[in-house]
Amino acid sequence: MSGTPNIRILAALATAVLMGASGCSTGASGARPTTPSVTPTTASTSQAHSPVPAAWPDSPMCVVGANPALEKRIGKVWAPPASAGIEDLTEHDAPDDAGWLFLEERGKHFAGVSLWNVKTGEQRRVHKFADPRSYQAGGGFDGRYLFWQESHSLESFDDFSLYSYDIQTGKTSHLADSIGDAKGNSYPSPLANPVISGGFGAWVQGVGPGVSALKLVDLRTGQIRTARQGRIGPVQFVGDKLIFVEPQSEGFRLVALDLHSLKAVPGPTALDGARNVAFFKVSPDGKIAYIDQTLRQLWFSNGPDRAPKLVAQLPEEFGFQGALEMSDSGIIYASQGHGSYFIDVSTGNAVKITDSQNFFVKGSHVVTNDANSDKGAAITTLRIFDLAKGDVQACPKTPAPLRDLVPSTASTQPSAGAGT
Repeated sequence: MSGTPNIRILAALATAVLMGASGCSTGASGARPTTPSVTPTTASTSQAHSPVPAAWPDSPMCVVGANPALEKRIGKVWAPPASAGIEDLTEHDAPDDAGWLFLEERGKHFAGVSLWNVKTGEQRRVHKFADPRSYQAGGGFDGRYLFWQESHSLESFDDFSLYSYDIQTGKTSHLADSIGDAKGNSYPSPLANPVISGGFGAWVQGVGPGVSALKLVDLRTGQIRTARQGRIGPVQFVGDKLIFVEPQSEGFRLVALDLHSLKAVPGPTALDGARNVAFFKVSPDGKIAYIDQTLRQLWFSNGPDRAPKLVAQLPEEFGFQGALEMSDSGIIYASQGHGSYFIDVSTGNAVKITDSQNFFVKGSHVVTNDANSDKGAAITTLRIFDLAKGDVQACPKTPAPLRDLVPSTASTQPSAGAGT
């Protein structure tokens, strides 16, 4: 790829967080439970499964077609009933085990943040946008708390507010706002959604010229603490740790903080010493996946103390686009202009799941937004399905031997610049 490595990574980080991203509180009165019926339908999956190569020329990964069972699951689409009056919707998280899905919707009756239960059809209208034309949302739901950032401009994400919603009490809380200078200009903040896990929320925001702060909120009490200040990139929860990207003069490093003391602690051994990691994902049970600075190599470790191995090395025209997600059984990634793929880590093989680069994963639950999945739909439909081990069939032929992007780099170790 052209351009310097650091410029490529900064552009890629912006893309990643936008794919995953971002009024006054109405309190409990902002939640209006209804129970419309929802009937999933089946759409053609021909677009999601166009012909793919049996193996990339320079990759240990093999790309195969979906088996009939997976085809059937992927083909099912979901949309709110016509009676809801929704004209446009955007998903911001995958459904949880109970079926709750975090949406941003606009329609005849309501425009704002909502929760829909894709199993029961129940709707919660959580928070109405003061200006539906320019307000946007992004965040996540942990099964009890919905935590999101509301941006107030189509020009940038620097002007925003943060909210939470407790599904048990129906209470919406206004937690924080962006910070600006004396002239009222908001300090620039990273293009990243807030993250949530187990009743805690975290986000990064600008607090001064060239300075950002990593904020942590206990959603049960509303207490907000500053965990770190400086140059801070995307953050995620890994068990009882916060792990984030910290830009340095020679690339990037990963930093881990204890969730309670906010002191620096060792991160997963598989990520120790990692430098130019463009995107990374760590599962609750310690599996680790990351894309290195080439934006063409994907590395995977089956545990926090196991050395990462090269899983995929994509052709330049199929390079990675956006952040990774991990299910219980594999990795999902987006390829530049070529849709999104699921890699079964038990076999190392992959299958295309959608033409879209818009997806979210929670456990084994996946949601993708493919606007073309149902041509007859009045609004955008969503594909909602589960992924499991055994969904990806065997490779029809042995992939070609791996050729490194950097000749001096061994094929069993991260490429030059990945720093492990």
